[in-house]
Amino acid sequence: MKEAAQAFGRRKVALGVSLVGVVGAMAFAMTDAAVLHGVGAWYNTTFTDFWETWATSADATFNGGYGHIYLLDRALETAPAVEVVVAPIARIAFHLPFPLQGLVVYPKAFLIAAPLYLSAMALPICAADRLLSYMGVTDLRRRLIVLGTMAITLPTPALGGHPEDLVALGAMIYGLVAALEERHRAAGWWLGTALAFQFLAFLAVPMALVLLKRRQWLGAVVPMVLVPLSVMLVPLISAPTTTLHQLFHQQVFDVLGNITPIWNLDPGVASLVRGLIALAAIPAAVVVARALPDDRRAAANLVVWTLALLFALRAFEPELVPYFLAPALALSAVSASPKPWWRLASTGAGAIWLTWWLHAPVRARWSEWLLLLAQLGVLGWLAMPRSPRLSDEDDKSSVNKAARALLALRSRRGPPVAEVG
Repeated sequence: MKEAAQAFGRRKVALGVSLVGVVGAMAFAMTDAAVLHGVGAWYNTTFTDFWETWATSADATFNGGYGHIYLLDRALETAPAVEVVVAPIARIAFHLPFPLQGLVVYPKAFLIAAPLYLSAMALPICAADRLLSYMGVTDLRRRLIVLGTMAITLPTPALGGHPEDLVALGAMIYGLVAALEERHRAAGWWLGTALAFQFLAFLAVPMALVLLKRRQWLGAVVPMVLVPLSVMLVPLISAPTTTLHQLFHQQVFDVLGNITPIWNLDPGVASLVRGLIALAAIPAAVVVARALPDDRRAAANLVVWTLALLFALRAFEPELVPYFLAPALALSAVSASPKPWWRLASTGAGAIWLTWWLHAPVRARWSEWLLLLAQLGVLGWLAMPRSPRLSDEDDKSSVNKAARALLALRSRRGPPVAEVG
């Protein structure tokens, strides 16, 4: 009980920011369409991924539903861990109206599903706060800017029906912190949990292995395999062909014009592009290993920035739904946390701006897509790791300390003696 109270005390700021983020996202989702656009409806009034996850979670509790979950949900392209977690609640609340066959203006199930999905934000926000403390960023104002930016950028996956991305992001960050502290078993279990929710968590696996010693790799890799396999085992046994085909095919959809110019080349290259993005984590980890500084705080900053860069590569997928880049935007704010104030503020503002800007569909237009890449480049430059200095104020304080030390040294020596010529 004492340990739990201490853990709550360490993360009470992050939990408070998470609560504000959940309430704010709920308010936005339930008033945006009605108040801002003059249409009497809530945010999720049609059958989108939000309700697909809800319905699939409930269907998994019926006879054989879990084993044939990839037949029930043709859009499911990762491990069904979030469906397993949500299943009991979705089954109990399945009688509440939600969009299935048609439009539901005020879906009462949203009052249960939305807070449940949005609460997944607490894990990456608390994990980021843990990473900030490891990086030496303890100033409350800096923490609030970073965590507040995450609270604005991370509701997008939840309201898009993909809380698994949030759970995976939080588990990835905790796994990287464990790897930085050379706790290889904890790193393995955290990253195994991340992979059980979202396969793209593989982006963090090579980074974690670089931070660990080679003799620790086996102890870390075993849970990375066992945890996602435990979630996948039933579908793989019950419907192996359907499960494997859907996971490897990675079908994409043109939803309201959320596509990049790559779509015009071939929409079917989605699985190839995602595979290449995942594999890019390996050479990125090799480069990080060569450039890894001795200072573990600076090393943490470099790893987080590189992981944000890898997630930003999702802009090259044929489909570009707004929540795809949410991890990159959130991690950019974490990476900028030790920078001078103007860089930190600019990175936070840029991440929030892109969260809003991405909701305007690119529609495969080269001009808008190239503009997006340029904005991501500027954001990456702002958050790029440099010297391990914490802030402008810290620089000034260090200069003042040096000046005071020099004055003290001179005072001990006494007044200068005039030379006899």
